[in-house]
Amino acid sequence: MTAQALAGALADETRRRVFAAIVLGGGDVAAVAARAALPLRQAVTAVRRLTDAGLVVEAGGDLRVDAGRL
Repeated sequence: MTAQALAGALADETRRRVFAAIVLGGGDVAAVAARAALPLRQAVTAVRRLTDAGLVVEAGGDLRVDAGRL
């Protein structure tokens, strides 16, 4: 992943909050939304964009950061 792609994926405050919530404990989207203090719909959108960027993966229902991509 290029620095530009990483910066683009994390350019939005909501995506940064969701990313931080995943780093700090992961869980499912509902848990991430609660941890980030965001409405579920916003969290779902942010997770989808982070997943599309390759920063986040879902494994067994839990979200985690794909450290290998960083």
